[in-house]
Amino acid sequence: MNSTIVKDETISNRFIAGVFVWMFIGLAVSAAAIFAFNTYTVCMRLIFVNDHFTSFAWLALLGPFGLSLLIRRGINSIHYLGLIVLYLLYAALIGACFSFILLDFVDASLFGIFAAISIVYGIAAIVGYHSKTNYNQVRPIFRMLVGGILIAIPIVYLFPDLQMQISSTIIGVLICICVAGFRFQDIRELGATIDPNDPSTKKMALLQALKLYVDFVNLLFFIILFFLKKNFSNRTP
Repeated sequence: MNSTIVKDETISNRFIAGVFVWMFIGLAVSAAAIFAFNTYTVCMRLIFVNDHFTSFAWLALLGPFGLSLLIRRGINSIHYLGLIVLYLLYAALIGACFSFILLDFVDASLFGIFAAISIVYGIAAIVGYHSKTNYNQVRPIFRMLVGGILIAIPIVYLFPDLQMQISSTIIGVLICICVAGFRFQDIRELGATIDPNDPSTKKMALLQALKLYVDFVNLLFFIILFFLKKNFSNRTP
């Protein structure tokens, strides 16, 4: 009985670690895209031509919605490698989208947010794979929060040319980890019911990472819009 429970916990932990790996990869790709579009003029030319949106700009705006839906609907029919390509494309378009859609209102702190959270998930994946850490408990989530803050601060100072704000970066990191904390229980329960030898297990880990990613992006976007709307209201005479 005890050996069965331990085995289930091991399988569940490794499944969660797999989800974290894909979060790490996706956020790293988005961070790289944000950095490129905030640093290199040639990248921004893909977005604007004569002060007008290009076709790529519209793809960055609308593409993530279509890709997210395609991955969810095609999780059983699309080959695993195909899902990986779609997921990476989704992450890259998210980075490109955040780079310009709020260009006049949000600084490059978004790069710090995505980069710091990516590193946190990478570390969490390693810890989860090689230990029995239960991410449903408060202590591991608190460690992720503290780790995210400690990682975010050096990133801000390592990239001074981006003029990132420490407060904005830390708030973004806290938002992402708190959102993930609410989904850890569901991911753990799913991990306890899967067969590690089933080829679809890898697909499910990628799908759960996508859901985490979408939740984070949606919440971050709406929080930014909320503060923008509040600022505009305060400026209105």
